[in-house]
Amino acid sequence: MEGPAARRALFLLRLQGAREQAVLLLVHNELQQVAEHRPSARHTRFAMSDDRFATALERFDAHLTKTDALLERNTQAFERNARAWGKTVSALEAIRESIDDMRDQIQANTRAILHVLDRLDNGGASASG
Repeated sequence: MEGPAARRALFLLRLQGAREQAVLLLVHNELQQVAEHRPSARHTRFAMSDDRFATALERFDAHLTKTDALLERNTQAFERNARAWGKTVSALEAIRESIDDMRDQIQANTRAILHVLDRLDNGGASASG
């Protein structure tokens, strides 16, 4: 599968993978900060206080909101670019067709001129001979 739809799908998959990595990194960093500030966190499953956990979740949600907005903006830009590229390709095809028509007309004109020159040469040769 090729074309704008395939390129868009691949772009979105790559973006989704980058988004997931960023989220995992954010969560890891938050947990790492908690573990560094509270040594006892290493000995318990969840040593985060409710306040710190809520703060981490709020930051995580804010990050997701920003990432979703960025994804939407990039998707819209990608779709605009795909439409613009389609119009560009159509215009190039129309130009190519015009050039082909002009080439055909030039060749026809050249053949007509050569035919007239041949007739003039033949007429001049018979009049002098």
